[in-house]
Amino acid sequence: MRGFVIAAAMVLGVGEGTLAAESESIAWSSSVEAAWRAAGSLDRPMIVFVTRAGCLPCARMKTATFVDRQVARLINERFVAVVVDGAQPTPLLNELRVHAVPATFVISSEAKILDRIEGFLPPQALAARLATFTPKPQSPTPPPAASARAF
Repeated sequence: MRGFVIAAAMVLGVGEGTLAAESESIAWSSSVEAAWRAAGSLDRPMIVFVTRAGCLPCARMKTATFVDRQVARLINERFVAVVVDGAQPTPLLNELRVHAVPATFVISSEAKILDRIEGFLPPQALAARLATFTPKPQSPTPPPAASARAF
């Protein structure tokens, strides 16, 4: 049931926000719905970063941790990233049991919470946690179908 509520909240696009990284740029989505679709089609877990305006630890995550090259590379290569505004209670935030920000979650494409990080985490510590999630091997692209007629 819990996974269903998370999936439903994501499909409904609950929790939108913005985040821009300077140095090494993470491909952040501001739409939970779009990120959920991308995670499903790419068969990757999602990184859900819950933040709020005026939150100093959140600002440190944005300006120190998420701009780190290793962190950004890991997120871009292995995850679909979405940022959620934690200022307003939503079904997604209730389901994730977010009581304080920043909060960062790794959620599988099957809507299972794989990791929960509460508070600020420096770049090296976040990179070490993210590195434990190995990407699924990509299936090879099938060759184009042979044509019955050659032109």
